[in-house]
Amino acid sequence: MSFFQQTQQTQIVRIDAENTVTIRKLTFGESQEVLSESLAIDVAERDAQFDFARNQSAKLVRAVVAWDGPGFEGRPVTRENILALPVEVGQAIVKAVEELNAGLSEPEQKN
Repeated sequence: MSFFQQTQQTQIVRIDAENTVTIRKLTFGESQEVLSESLAIDVAERDAQFDFARNQSAKLVRAVVAWDGPGFEGRPVTRENILALPVEVGQAIVKAVEELNAGLSEPEQKN
């Protein structure tokens, strides 16, 4: 298996009976960008603050590649539209993105 897959790993998230969202696994570089965007570093104070909300938003913006269904009202997948989703829809997508982007499981590591 190549680490550099021709097609990025995707997953369909069912929001309800009529609406779905397609997400993809982030690359190493993208995950590092998300982390960088989520940290505020004060060099003088030698302190770093992690912004959890910014982290989740940055992941969604990179991971959501498509959506389908009447709940999306024909709106394209854009940063603005992703951030305008209802909280419960955003949280469902974030949960799926976190699961898809989790590290390798023990059986996968052994293979």
